Amino acid sequence: MLLSTCKVCSRLPSTVWINRQSEEDLPGPAYRLEGIPAEPPDDAIALHLRCPECGIYYRYEVSPGCLSHDVGLIRLLPGEMRAEGLIWKWRYNRLIRDLPPLLDGESTDLSLYAARALARHYLDNDLREGLEQLCRHPNWAIRRQAVLEVGEDEMTPHIALVIELLFDHAQVADAAKVNFRVFQEKSPLILKYGERLVGAFADRQMSYYPVIFLKHITQFFIELVDITPCVSPLMRFLMEAVGEESLCEEARHSLIRYVRASPANAQFFLKTFEEIVPPDVAATLADVRAAAQISLGR
Repeated sequence: MLLSTCKVCSRLPSTVWINRQSEEDLPGPAYRLEGIPAEPPDDAIALHLRCPECGIYYRYEVSPGCLSHDVGLIRLLPGEMRAEGLIWKWRYNRLIRDLPPLLDGESTDLSLYAARALARHYLDNDLREGLEQLCRHPNWAIRRQAVLEVGEDEMTPHIALVIELLFDHAQVADAAKVNFRVFQEKSPLILKYGERLVGAFADRQMSYYPVIFLKHITQFFIELVDITPCVSPLMRFLMEAVGEESLCEEARHSLIRYVRASPANAQFFLKTFEEIVPPDVAATLADVRAAAQISLGR
């Protein structure tokens, strides 16, 4: 049975938290779940509840406190059910098989749940093709959910894939800004994979998203993430860009922050400048060159 046709789960959000001290209550269908207490206990507790209609499991949590008595009900992902020993492998495979239709269903909550569950399945089983298709889904909210799930996986081998999807495919440009903001919020992830991320597009032609990403790196992580592989692409972008004045300013400021960060950076920029910048466009990078010379005490 699909979640969308289950008389219980189709009427329950994937996650709900209430404060019993504010006289809130769980949605009515929650009380059809097997094992749910009639009243939340006074002590902290975590239980697994089963839907009697479709067999999906939920985690029931109680977090008592001085000012609130929070009760949560969270639908487990198939991978979580399997890891907890709540379902057999055949049941797991059936749940995964039934998820794709939910992506295009009428319920936004079920669509995002399916996106999370599928992203986790693809990550856990190293299914790059499936993850790539999910990140290219026509619905921007599903793409965003997939990127969020990848971002939560600190050991993921798919970071470069996400960069490629966000920066290289025009067909998802309408959602790239949303996805990119999500990615920027993952500061620990950027610190851990920063140089790999820089390398993912160092050899590509610069465009809006790589330039803005490098702006973020040079503003907040310049001492921790080396953008040297992107210096030459940024310089070429400034020499070749036409009609992109504001974006050129961002690229120019990133280079200035780069050369000011260390004498070694300044030396690298000046060496690259001599190698690739023709005299007739040298003025385009004059302010960066001056900043590099100051950094070297010239």
